[in-house]
Amino acid sequence: MQDLGLNVVIPPEGESVFAQKLSWEEADRYPCDLIMLDTRTSSLQLGQLRGNSVWRALPAVRADQIGAWNPEPTLSYGAMARVYDSLATCLSRARPLTTR
Repeated sequence: MQDLGLNVVIPPEGESVFAQKLSWEEADRYPCDLIMLDTRTSSLQLGQLRGNSVWRALPAVRADQIGAWNPEPTLSYGAMARVYDSLATCLSRARPLTTR
C-alpha cells in the first residue's frame, strides 16, 4: 500500500511489525486521517468505544472517518477482491485532516 502512496504508521523497531501497543493516554501519538477498526469480535468495536472520551476526541473520529478492517486472510480471489474494494471505498471517502 505504501508503494501506491498510502502513508501508514510503521511501529518503532522492537514492536510488532503490524501494530504498536499504546495506552489510551497515547492514542493521539500518531496524527491520522482515517482509523481502521479490527472487525474481529475479540477487538473493541465501535459501540464499545463511543463512551470513551479519548476516542471521541481523535480528529478522525470527530470527522467520522472510521473504517472496518478484517486482518484475517481470505483464501479466495473473490473474497480478497471484496476486502480491497471495501478498503478502496474507505480510502476514497476519507479526506486529509492532518498536516505532515
